[in-house]
This record gives sequence, structure tokens and C-alpha cells, in this order.
Amino acid sequence: MPNEHSSDNPAPNPQAQPSSQTSVTPATPHEGQVGAENNSSTNRQQGVSQELAREFRWVEFAQIGSNVILAIVAIVAVCIYNGQLHEMRKTSEATRVAADAAQSSAQLNWQIMRSANAAALAPRIGTNVADPVALAYGLSISFNNGGKVPAKNFRCEATMARQTVPGYRTIGQAQRIVFSADQVRPWVEANSYGPAETVSGKFDLGAFTDRDIQSIHEMQETVEIQGTFQYGDGFQNIVKESFCFLNLRVHSVAGNFNEGWFPCVEGKTFANETLRYRKQHPETK
Repeated sequence: MPNEHSSDNPAPNPQAQPSSQTSVTPATPHEGQVGAENNSSTNRQQGVSQELAREFRWVEFAQIGSNVILAIVAIVAVCIYNGQLHEMRKTSEATRVAADAAQSSAQLNWQIMRSANAAALAPRIGTNVADPVALAYGLSISFNNGGKVPAKNFRCEATMARQTVPGYRTIGQAQRIVFSADQVRPWVEANSYGPAETVSGKFDLGAFTDRDIQSIHEMQETVEIQGTFQYGDGFQNIVKESFCFLNLRVHSVAGNFNEGWFPCVEGKTFANETLRYRKQHPETK
């Protein structure tokens, strides 16, 4: 058996001994290709991410720009709307003013037409108390229509009473009459509506004595007629009025005495002046 340590076999070279360090195995061509593909994929992903980021930024910029444009459009629209609203208000105010003016004009025209054409009635007492006709046939109070259209549903209530002068206290029992008419035709257009009408009522003077008439002449007594009446004036209005008259024999400015019917307020003033004049001139009758 050969000797391992014989001289024929030289000793191994220490430098030829394998190194204790692990040797790096060189990459195979396949592994290199895989690595390159991984790097390329990573680069592509980063490129896509960057591209998406850029697109998102553009989208954000576009949204911001569109919002700014919309805000500008909204501001312009608000300004236009405010201008239109202002004009509409001006137009509405002008329309209201015109409507008020038209209404006022219509009301004025209606009032003018009513005042010129409406039925108009007033009481009239035909004779004095001392008139023989009145004493025999009664004292008449009548109404005529001075308008241009018929008066409708006329009604009058009146009372007559003897009174003292100047106290104006009622003597005896007052007499009351009521009379009415469905319509009272006007005088002005009697031909159009038929004959003019007079509506009247009568007070009985049968209880008056000669002494009563003398007391009226001497301003110791008077006769008062007062009442109310109403009627439709032909323009959808109901007219309601009152009246009051005194039968007096008063002293005039000319020094004469006028006997007749006077409105109560003015008549009492005239009566006081007449009484004062008679007191100053006792010979006056």
C-alpha cells in the first residue's frame, strides 16, 4: 500500500486549500432577465402613478376653473337678475300708480255722473198754517224729483206739533204721518219716464183755532214740522236725510214782516231777532 506520507507524494500546498468564505454563485441568464423585468415593471408603475397624479391635478385644476367660471356666471346672473328685479319693481310701481289713477278717475267720473243725473228729492211745504186752504183741506208736505232718473222706494215719516216761542215746548199732541212711493219720476225728463210725480202727505189742521193762528202771528207760538225720508238715487245709493221747519212771522231787514217756513236753526235765530225788535218797538205788530 502506498504510503500517503512518502516522499514520492509531495505535501499539499497550503495555499491550494479551499477558502473558508462562501463563494457567490453567478446569476443565471434567466435570473437576470427576471430582475430586469421587475425593475421595468416598477418603473412602469411609477410612471403610471405619476401620470395619474398629473391627470388628477389637471382634473382638480379643471374643477377649480369650472367653479370659478360658475361663480363668475352666478355673479353675472345675480347682477342681471337684480337689474331685472329693479326694472320689474319700477314697472310694477308705475303700473300700480297708473291703476290707482285709473281707479280715481273712474270714481271721479262716477261721482260727476251721479251728481249730474242722480235722483234728488227735497221737502216742500206748500202754504202757511194760517192759509184758508190749509185750514180747510190740510197742510201738505210734498217731494219732487229734481234729478234725471227716477227715485226708487221713497218713504217719509213726519210729525207736526205746536210749540211755544221762545221756549219751543210742545203744546198738545204731535201729529204723525207716513207716506211712500215705489218710484218718483223726475221733472227734467218727464217725457222719457212718463209724467213727473209729486209725492205728498197732509197734516190735519182742523183742531187749530183762530186764537192759535193769532198766537202764531204775535210770535207767541209756532208750528214745527220735522221728519226723515229716504230713497234710492238710481246709482246704487240709498239717500237718507232729515228736515225740520218752523212756521214764523219774522221781522225783515227792510222793516217788514215775512211769514213762512224757515229751517229750524235759522228760524230760531230770526225769531229771537224779531222778539228783540218788538221789545224795542212795542208799537210793532
